[in-house]
Amino acid sequence: MATRLQAERKKRNWTQRDLARKAGVGPTTIASLESGRSQTSRKLVDIARVLHLNPTWLETGKGPRPALSECEIPYLAAASPEHLAQLLAEKSDEELIELFRLFLTFRR
Repeated sequence: MATRLQAERKKRNWTQRDLARKAGVGPTTIASLESGRSQTSRKLVDIARVLHLNPTWLETGKGPRPALSECEIPYLAAASPEHLAQLLAEKSDEELIELFRLFLTFRR
């Protein structure tokens, strides 16, 4: 992840401080991630968002690199809890695992 994060930041000609400010994190968070001292951060989703990247790709190198556009994002809205449950029941195990991983990221 350290290499991907640093490469994406440098492609934009941003300093670590620039990225930190845009993502709403401390500069030490970016420095720790880029140096490899930290392997993940609860702010990874925020960092990926400002870089317009898929957080899973940024963290693991797997999956699509670009962030999904708003119209491509599944689970945006459901008419009721029952409707949401129905939509989720139609998803694969892998999709559900990713969803819950992201959910836990936001809860921290």
